[in-house]
Amino acid sequence: MTQKEFAAITAHQDRIEKVQILPTTNMVISASADGTLRLTDIENRIAKKQFKGHQSGVWDFALWGNNNHAISASFDHSLRIWDLNSGDQIAKLAGHNDEVYSVKVTKDHRQAVSCSADNTIRIWDLVNYSQIKTLWGNEDDSKSIALTNDGQSILSGCWDHKVRLWDVTTGQLKKVYKGHKGPVHQVLLLNNDRVVVSASSDESVKFWDIESGEELNTLSGHQGQVFTLTSDPSQSLIVSSSEDMTLKIWSSKRAELLQTLEGHTNLIQHVAIAPNGQYLVSLSKDHTLRVWDIQTGEYAFISTLSSPPRCCDISRDSRTLVVGDELGQLHVYLL
Repeated sequence: MTQKEFAAITAHQDRIEKVQILPTTNMVISASADGTLRLTDIENRIAKKQFKGHQSGVWDFALWGNNNHAISASFDHSLRIWDLNSGDQIAKLAGHNDEVYSVKVTKDHRQAVSCSADNTIRIWDLVNYSQIKTLWGNEDDSKSIALTNDGQSILSGCWDHKVRLWDVTTGQLKKVYKGHKGPVHQVLLLNNDRVVVSASSDESVKFWDIESGEELNTLSGHQGQVFTLTSDPSQSLIVSSSEDMTLKIWSSKRAELLQTLEGHTNLIQHVAIAPNGQYLVSLSKDHTLRVWDIQTGEYAFISTLSSPPRCCDISRDSRTLVVGDELGQLHVYLL
């Protein structure tokens, strides 16, 4: 794989928690522990807009409205809505009583869903900028949520070792998936939302039938907590990363291990699969990013950064990789 790396762009004053490339543009939006979001023109290497208002770090954000609006989730217990064209804060959504870890926007762009260290999931109206419902039932932090394609259900992975399914309209708890023996770090939906996949500190990945709640399969092999899960565009493969510093590629249909990718020498912080399904990217506390051929398991190239890479995004054409690091810098690669 040929690749070109550009000099780093300083975008923030602290670690970058999330980056996203805006389609059909040269713009990247990033969120940081410095409490801001930022729009950066990566072609001309110019920071275009800074979005200030949060009183603490920003964990996550989601876009909607042709990528003209963003909602951000923060350590300061709030969510905020931004106009990306003007740079203005449109609204502050208050209600959580602790850090807000994650936020998702429904496909109709009318609602947002957030999860927090206050053990609740909250549903927000993006038209009137108000809270609709609070979902109670988690017995500990929930750091990962997923929405079904029809927008009718919310899936949450919780530190109380359980995965839960909620009805968006009624706010009622529909199903609890029990079987993990440690906190659940991430959840995914596969097979047209018929299968739930969860990763846990108990070193396993589990598959569940979304309707019956039955445990379908357990994937074992990691020698440490499993922190991340991602699937390829066809959903025929899933990739897990672990405290054991390895990545594992699994067949989601046969629930079997295909490959173990070794090479990192410290914790893997983030994993992404290219939209073309041909390669995956892993970012580690060992200061390296590795790009792997997903079919052969061989790495195509390695880049060593001055600061550990923390998050990344890959363009829709799979040709541009943008990485955010712990110093607040953006790194751009042409693949």
